[in-house]
Amino acid sequence: MRVRFIVIILFALLLNTVVLVAQDVPATAPAEADTAAFLAKHFGGDLAVLPKSPVLTGDMDGDSSEDVVFVVTGKNPLANEAGHNYKVLDPYNAYFGWGDPKMSMGFVSMDPGPAKYLAVIHGWRLPTPKSKFILVNIPFQSLSMGSFKVKKKTVSAIIAEEAGGVNAAVFFDGKKYKWEAFGAN
Repeated sequence: MRVRFIVIILFALLLNTVVLVAQDVPATAPAEADTAAFLAKHFGGDLAVLPKSPVLTGDMDGDSSEDVVFVVTGKNPLANEAGHNYKVLDPYNAYFGWGDPKMSMGFVSMDPGPAKYLAVIHGWRLPTPKSKFILVNIPFQSLSMGSFKVKKKTVSAIIAEEAGGVNAAVFFDGKKYKWEAFGAN
């Protein structure tokens, strides 16, 4: 009887450990080897993930399905916009009144290195994603996911920290992405 009780206790502890380990496994973006093929499928073959850049996941559009954000570089993202059914937006310059990417893509970037874009896929785990965007001209040194308050409503946002210490939120308003500064370090 005592041996049976010990076996049951050990089995329960083992089962609990397996459950805890399974809960700690984070949902991740495609494996690094598959990322190039994944981006080519959804945005064309001209984009590549920047090395050592974060892949962010969260619910950007508030529909309870996971969205993904890649930091990418490449040729002009406007070239494949129609063929791969995504929208190119410039939320940073739209904040200052120059939101047309066809014009603002020609602005000189103050960031060193290649041009950086944010490739966003809403519902990326679904067989057909809900919507896809490439966000251009957003200045950042580091990115993270967070929340931001918009008209008394809290929304998921990409938090962009610039080299000068300015913090900004890039968030989806239901139709397009917007940029808004909210502080400095």
